Amino acid sequence: MSRPTVPDVTVSGVNQMVFLPLFEHPTLKKLSILGLEVRSEELFQAPDSESEWDLLFSSDESSAALTSDTGKNFLEALDISLTGLSLASLLFHLAKHSKAVLKVDQIKTLAVGFLYFDISMAFLVWKLFLNKFCKNVDTFIVKQDPVQSLSAITDSPTWLDSKFFHRSIFPFYRLPCLKHLQVYVPHYYLPVFRRDPLPDFFDALDNLSSSGSQPVPLQTVEFGFDFTSLDVASEPVDVTTELNEISRRQDIWGDLNEILSRRPVFSQLTNVNLHMALEGHCTFSQSKEELIVLKNTIRSYMSTVEGQVQLTIVFHLPPHLQFP
Repeated sequence: MSRPTVPDVTVSGVNQMVFLPLFEHPTLKKLSILGLEVRSEELFQAPDSESEWDLLFSSDESSAALTSDTGKNFLEALDISLTGLSLASLLFHLAKHSKAVLKVDQIKTLAVGFLYFDISMAFLVWKLFLNKFCKNVDTFIVKQDPVQSLSAITDSPTWLDSKFFHRSIFPFYRLPCLKHLQVYVPHYYLPVFRRDPLPDFFDALDNLSSSGSQPVPLQTVEFGFDFTSLDVASEPVDVTTELNEISRRQDIWGDLNEILSRRPVFSQLTNVNLHMALEGHCTFSQSKEELIVLKNTIRSYMSTVEGQVQLTIVFHLPPHLQFP
């Protein structure tokens, strides 16, 4: 952190990190904190109600430290894969650290990972964070977390089965300046109904479109599925069946087509890009010709949207399987 002109810092998979040096970086514009644990001495006694959280960050001292123009650097992009307690600790120490130079209420790009989004994030920290610091966000990304190996974060073979999912990870209506939306659903969520994020994703889009006849600023939507195996230390997972099923699910693509074609609410929408991420740690047996059929099947369910905006469907493949 001694290089004063570095604008982009990524911290990934670090155990027991000290946050404070990050806050003293004078030219930092983009900060990525992915899958790390806060050092015990930097944790604080977490409030157990939303009103207590709000009080903690609403004090004159905390508010000035996080949003004051005086001597502060504007953080433009934040990428987090953190539990609610870790995010709250980061904000808490940013507000209390006398040498902090980061200002976090002018964020333009916000990215969040599925895997660490826990109960404390969903019910306490996330809403407060969005309301206080994310009113200027115009690009919002929900994605798979960049985990190197499950063994790096758990000893339990059933750990993923118990992971929490909450609809508040899709807070579109809390982002009044949202222009660019990217949602990449990890394929491992879909077989388990209680973790399936798709109904909540469509509900969030539907709520956004329920504002009446007033157009929302949304201009581009990137949506798709990431088939990369979460545990890169294991053998690649065969996703042949899942790929066929998802590509042919009219309920997915039909719902997306119906919602995004609503005018005049989405009258600013110009591009819809759909993705199947198959270039990572996974295998499949479909031929190029069969993949093209699947691609065309998706397109057939998106006919209304295609008549209104630029529609692009991309299957991201390993280099030896590229096709137009």
